[in-house]
Amino acid sequence: MPKRRVTICWIGALALLLTAAAAPAAKLVLTDGTVLEGTVIPQGDQYWIKTSDGQSRFISADQVATYTPDAQPSDGSGAGSAVDTATPEFRAAHNRADDAESPVAGVAIWQQFIDQNPDSPDMNLAKTELKHWKDLVDQNAEKINDQWIGGDQLKQMVQQSGDLFKQALDLWNAHETLQSVDKLRAALKAYPNSFIANFMMGFISMDERQYDDALEYYSNAARLRPHSVEALNNLAIVYFFKEYYEDSLDTFQKALEVRDSQILVQNMINVLEDAPGNIKMLARFKDAIDATNLLAAKYSIAGPTRDFTFFPPPVDESPQPGGQESSPDWAWEGTGFFITPDGLILTNRHVVNGSKTLLVAMGDQQWAGTIVAQDDEQDLALVQVKTKSPVAYVHLSPTDSPQEGADCVVLGFPLMDRLGSDVKVTRGIVSSSADMSVNGADVLTDAKVNPGNSGGPIVDQFGNVMAIVSMKTVSESDKEDTYGIGISSGHIRAFLAKQHVMIEPAATSPSPTALTTEEIVALIKPATVCIQASN
Repeated sequence: MPKRRVTICWIGALALLLTAAAAPAAKLVLTDGTVLEGTVIPQGDQYWIKTSDGQSRFISADQVATYTPDAQPSDGSGAGSAVDTATPEFRAAHNRADDAESPVAGVAIWQQFIDQNPDSPDMNLAKTELKHWKDLVDQNAEKINDQWIGGDQLKQMVQQSGDLFKQALDLWNAHETLQSVDKLRAALKAYPNSFIANFMMGFISMDERQYDDALEYYSNAARLRPHSVEALNNLAIVYFFKEYYEDSLDTFQKALEVRDSQILVQNMINVLEDAPGNIKMLARFKDAIDATNLLAAKYSIAGPTRDFTFFPPPVDESPQPGGQESSPDWAWEGTGFFITPDGLILTNRHVVNGSKTLLVAMGDQQWAGTIVAQDDEQDLALVQVKTKSPVAYVHLSPTDSPQEGADCVVLGFPLMDRLGSDVKVTRGIVSSSADMSVNGADVLTDAKVNPGNSGGPIVDQFGNVMAIVSMKTVSESDKEDTYGIGISSGHIRAFLAKQHVMIEPAATSPSPTALTTEEIVALIKPATVCIQASN
């Protein structure tokens, strides 16, 4: 076992009757003889029940004499035994949906079935499934202990977990550690998807050198929030102390792809120092090792140390639905736009990369999307949807790079959890533009962009796409403005040529007339789509 130490671094710390979770005729017989029937879901040392009068409550297990679950199908779709007699294509879609980790994935799976099997004898069943999964989306349902739970029930679970977590923190701060741990365990029983409770239990387990427990808790935390550098860093250290070197390097590599820091790079260097040579020689780690060496110079890191730095739990958080401040990391949104009338969409690679399902929506229309091309160097991707009729599409600016100071309009679907699902419009000017010799993002604009804008069009005054949104700058303080960064039409054209995609050029003669912002939005909005991805 490598002789390394761990340094703890304190650096900032259902209105839906959810038939997917339980059948509507389950029964509880209490110790006093009372019989309750309705939707019942066991949760550790208690039961949640919603009776036929719409009332819901938690009942302690020690008050329950018997629990009789109903024998109805557990998928909540109403398909029942019809699944067994359905076509192989329907059964395959049903099995995929059963394994989905987000309701959006279920919607995408059934939308894809409907798009690809218009003459299926199971079409009515498929539409029932689609509605069921859409209902789960509307309820922000989550998979908890292999059951879909949403609406009021989920809110009650989160609230109960939050109350217990606050009690655990008070006990922790009062140095009543054992009592605090008991409360944390109770908080996780009430709401197993709590990122902060899993993180804190992992922290405590690691501090006690209980590596197996720490591995379980931090694996849960990283599953709930795959983009948490703190959770990934700590999980990678646990893997190292368990001597799972490949898992440790894989996890550090994921963390570095999200965001680098001096602490993360130093930890990675420490792992590379002690990992067996044959593992470090694996081809899949070459890029990560090269990046680590480069970052070591950036942070002036001389070499390995005896200490690992372990991130503490962000104790200013409380349990949130999905383990997130907003939407879960296993489902995310971006923007794209049609470039051909037959449903070919341009977006960013990072919008679709790693996804198992894609759901493309525009107004009240939606389609299942299929990735047809990705370009790592340019952060560009193509998605195809199957439309029943030609769609509105955009033209690329005939100029490879926009002029500095040029007016621009940006369309997209930013911050949908807060701002809603309608297209949002911002405008600004091109602050900087590089020539085509610069690879990757090369257009800077002061038009506001936010998470969800990625893959959206940056449009010139003639209604042509001059660039595609790729990212935004990160401000160091509230006093600094951020900028939108895009990939120019010249790079887009080169990407499309490499994929052998021919698109209709924008008009250059006679000289086009400048449009108002309202006219630009009216022209481009029908071609701009929201892309919901899930893994």
